[in-house]
Order: sequence, then C-alpha cells, then structure tokens
Amino acid sequence: RSWSDDVDPIAEVLLRLRDRWEAIVNLPGTPCPLDELNEAELQECRDAAKQSACFSYELDALNKKLVSSGNGRVNVGCYEQAKLECEQLKREWDEERDGGPFPYQDGGFSFFLS
Repeated sequence: RSWSDDVDPIAEVLLRLRDRWEAIVNLPGTPCPLDELNEAELQECRDAAKQSACFSYELDALNKKLVSSGNGRVNVGCYEQAKLECEQLKREWDEERDGGPFPYQDGGFSFFLS
C-alpha cells in the first residue's frame, strides 16, 4: 500500500520508530538501526513526512468542498455542480503549497482500483 502511495508514509513511520525506539524495543542499550542515517537523510524524511501531511490535509479539505466520499466520487445528482467546482479548485491548487499535484484528473491513478 505505501509503495502505491509513494514512500512518504514510510518516511513518517520511520521517523516515529526512531523517536520511540527505546520504548518499542524495551532493551536498554540496543541501538536503533536508523541512527545510521545522516542529518541530510533525516531531514529528507522530515520533509517528506511534512509534505505528505500537508497533502492529506488539503485532500480532506478538497473532499469536504466537493462533498466527496473520497477519490473524487460524488453523488450522481451533484455531479455537474461538483465538476464545475472541481475545475475551479484545480485552478486554485498550488502543487508546492498543497503538497503535490491536484489529485482528481480524468484517467488518473486511483488507489481504490489498486
């Protein structure tokens, strides 16, 4: 699942694992294998986790605006209005600010279909 969603969720989990290593292992003095990462690699994981969290937040907000059940699905009776609103929201979307590309594209990847 994480690979289809990119590696960002894995980076976030690795950071949490590293931060809580002693409590998880419960063996004092057992080194965490992630301590081998250098500061640049750790920062890359932090940045990926932050971007992933930002994208998730924006995706949730987008789904609320579209009254979507997720993955861009809307009730048939609301489709035309939702499509117009989606087009406007796409124009307002900023990949850098919102954590990634606009999620709803005709013919785009759907994690529901994987």
